[in-house]
Amino acid sequence: MLKSSVLGSLAFVPFVLVGCGSDSSPGDAGAGAGGAHSGGANMGGGFHLGGSSSGNAGATSGKAGDNSSAGNGMGGENDMAGAAGETAASGGPGAGAGGSSAGHGGFGGSAGTAGGSAGASAGHAGTAGSSGSSGTSGSSGAAGSGGAAGGSGGSGGTSGGSGGTSGGSGGAAGGHAGAGGGTACTTSTQCAGSQVCIANLCTACDSVALSSGNTVYFVDPANGSDSNGTGSGKSGGQVANACAFKTITRALQVIGSPTQATGAIVKVRGNVGTATGETFPISVPQYVVIQGATGPVTVTLSAGKVGFNFAGTGSILKDLVLEGGGTSDIGVRLQTADAATLDAVTVQNTGGTGVDVLAGTLTLLAGTTVQMSGTTQSRQEGITVEGTGRLVAKIATGKVSVLKNTAQGIHVLGRGSVDLEGVVTSNSTAIPTTYSGTIVISQNNGADIELNQTGATTPTLNTVKGVLATGSVTSDGLLILGGTVASVRKSVFVGNALSGIHLSHTGTKANGINDVTAVDLGKATDPGLNVVQGANDQLNNKGAGICINVDPAQAQVVSAQGNVFATTDCSTAATLTKNLGSCGPVTTKPGDIGWEWVSNTNTSLVTVDAAKCN
Repeated sequence: MLKSSVLGSLAFVPFVLVGCGSDSSPGDAGAGAGGAHSGGANMGGGFHLGGSSSGNAGATSGKAGDNSSAGNGMGGENDMAGAAGETAASGGPGAGAGGSSAGHGGFGGSAGTAGGSAGASAGHAGTAGSSGSSGTSGSSGAAGSGGAAGGSGGSGGTSGGSGGTSGGSGGAAGGHAGAGGGTACTTSTQCAGSQVCIANLCTACDSVALSSGNTVYFVDPANGSDSNGTGSGKSGGQVANACAFKTITRALQVIGSPTQATGAIVKVRGNVGTATGETFPISVPQYVVIQGATGPVTVTLSAGKVGFNFAGTGSILKDLVLEGGGTSDIGVRLQTADAATLDAVTVQNTGGTGVDVLAGTLTLLAGTTVQMSGTTQSRQEGITVEGTGRLVAKIATGKVSVLKNTAQGIHVLGRGSVDLEGVVTSNSTAIPTTYSGTIVISQNNGADIELNQTGATTPTLNTVKGVLATGSVTSDGLLILGGTVASVRKSVFVGNALSGIHLSHTGTKANGINDVTAVDLGKATDPGLNVVQGANDQLNNKGAGICINVDPAQAQVVSAQGNVFATTDCSTAATLTKNLGSCGPVTTKPGDIGWEWVSNTNTSLVTVDAAKCN
């Protein structure tokens, strides 16, 4: 490094100024491209050695002239020292190589480049740092910015300018990585705000805000973050699982209570439960859908806790498997006067009732299954409809199933009601031996369907149409108790342990409700077309097709026109078998219609209007 005294003495030696490279023509292969990018263009008086190291290199480095010397160019008094030049793309015979160090400034000269350009080793570094100014006390050069790919920052200049009484210090350490980069991390907890750890760098997540239409929030139990994620599942418009929430619980906290105009969809990308941080019960706000992101995902319910509470109109669960493990409480509960939906949801192995509807209307869509609720020590219904609740399932295609529950399949109590409308098909129109349906209530330990409406006001009508109720382990396909209002059409009740349809009193015959006149099993103008007895031993109900178990001293007529008892079609003239005094079960072919008396007196004031089968 030249001392300032030497520079001072050299500065007063007279000579002709020569701009290195400026005398060369641009087309000379051995000459540098002159002009603003050559070393000589900015040289002051004194014996200056121009060189590419003292000039600011152009977008492609200029070649030094034949008489130029590379590097270590010296400035005169008050001259500007050149910035560190880039390496020449292809130097001529005398081409100066880009200087690796900044030129030395004069007494009042500017400092050399403080921030060196981040080379290839700097991980795609950005533009080189600007040169630090010199003067009496030169300031430090700016730090080089990092590369767009988030590489390490550019390194500082090799050495700062030494011009002036006190030359500018060299550039600081290289700058932070550019766009997409950030603070180094190993987990998202090390990142601030809505940044998450992606590829070991804290990265900003895209924001999410409720807007018109259904805004989507993502939950990823394996990769998401409840503390830093925004629920967008994206960063810079690209998929970033770390930007999802970790739990449904957190997503619903952020969503709040949207309006019908906005709504929200929570898409779950993996199986969740208490092990992944969920808190039960999960309360589903109005106009919120919780669903599997690409198909069914399993939600493992907590022991002794309700799984989901519907808390507002428009709440939907979709593409979920709710697993109770035999220890949970109720799987899904609707206890407010709202409308909610289960869409392709399986509720299974709950310790309590699978689904409980206490108020409002719960709609079941195709693909929904409620099965194996309760245990042998604590038997539970698949679906309970009570209070003022209403269950609706209108399934033309696909299937809704209520299977293998340890008590009733569907149990209606109080002022609850059901509206079930499906389609039953068979393998033969003559003598069917198999049936299938879009609403299947089967293999439940208690009655497949039990309707037991009570209360002071007139109950809401129960509609059972196109339902297949079969295989009850210990009871009936359809059990209807006194005081209930029901219409039963085009349904099949076969293969049950007791009767196909059983009309019974509540409590005791003497003190209970015996009135079944509000039960409509078929009329002359609207025949029932229900199949209430099977055509073979497998499909036979072990009791009667229709069992009447009410007080025989109370005169009433049961409307049951136009039904099918095995091969006997009462929409045409036929004769029924009538078991007087018992509905079974029997070991021989069961009766078509059975009466159960207080005693075997074979007398009753109750009649069954089977029209052409009377």
